[in-house]
Amino acid sequence: MSGKKSQSKGSGHELEVKKAFQAEGYPATKTGAYKPDDILVALGTHDLVIECKRRKRGFASLYKHLKQGDVVVHRDDHQENLITMPLALFFALRGAP
Repeated sequence: MSGKKSQSKGSGHELEVKKAFQAEGYPATKTGAYKPDDILVALGTHDLVIECKRRKRGFASLYKHLKQGDVVVHRDDHQENLITMPLALFFALRGAP
C-alpha cells in the first residue's frame, strides 16, 4: 500500500474509533501535533491515550482466538500481559461515562 493510501486508511480508523467513544458519551479528541496518531479519551479521572492500529490480516490470530472466548490475554516472552476484547464489550463493561 502506498504511503498516502496507508496514511489515509490509518486516519480513517482513528476517526472511526474516536466517533465510537464519542457515541458512547466519552470525550475523545486527537492528541495533537506531538502525537498525531493517537486519541485521548477521558475515562473518569484517567486520561487514556489510544494508539489505533489497522492491518489487512495482521490480527487474524486474535480474531480467531476471540471466537473461543470474550477476551484474549496475550504476551511475548519477557513482556507484560495485554488484553484484547471487542470495543463493544469494553463499552458494556465500562458502563456510562
